[in-house]
Amino acid sequence: MLRRHILSNMRRLLSVVFLIFLAVAVWLGARWFVHRGELRATIILPAAGELRERDPVVSGGVEIGTVSAIAHLDGSDAVSVRIGRDHRRDVVSDSLFDVQGTAPRARLMVNNTIAVGAPIEDGEVVRPRTDRLTRWLAQHGSAVAPLLSGLRQKADQAIDRYRDGSFDRQLDDWKKRAPEWKEEGSAALDRNLSAARARVEALEADLRKRGRADEAEKLKRKFDAWWADVKK
Repeated sequence: MLRRHILSNMRRLLSVVFLIFLAVAVWLGARWFVHRGELRATIILPAAGELRERDPVVSGGVEIGTVSAIAHLDGSDAVSVRIGRDHRRDVVSDSLFDVQGTAPRARLMVNNTIAVGAPIEDGEVVRPRTDRLTRWLAQHGSAVAPLLSGLRQKADQAIDRYRDGSFDRQLDDWKKRAPEWKEEGSAALDRNLSAARARVEALEADLRKRGRADEAEKLKRKFDAWWADVKK
């Protein structure tokens, strides 16, 4: 009789344990389903202000994620965030960040007005620039967006010209004019060659910013070969 009672209690205990295990498994599965595809990242800021866990991460007026944790790190604040799977591309390598508002309505703002970098990877630690100009742009970037958009469009046009063969034609044109520069004297030659190098270096920098490092390297090698030929 006693043995039967003990076995009955053990069965009840095992049933309870199984139900607890099942509940935990269902809860974990539900969390995985809800959060699958999210981007997790840590943003290193000089100070997180009154930002708190569960405060929103906002980009372009749209809430794209939430703050998941905040920790102090060597005089800075490490802000961990979860970015929704539909907004993974809203945080890039050179995004700017600013904490706006006070508790309980503080939020982490993401500004991509001048950003041209690639989307960050899951688990990445981002250390955004914190100089005075960058901080100002993080807060007021939208005010200069039209101007920056125009400059970016010009840079894109320059890259498109490079890709459609215009750069090669430009090199040929400079090479034809090189004898005239030499006749004008070494100062004129150096001045024109320096101007040509400045234009090419600006184009190379734009290519690198847009994640086209291979094209930038080909451009550099091509121009260096052209430079050596003209300087003969």
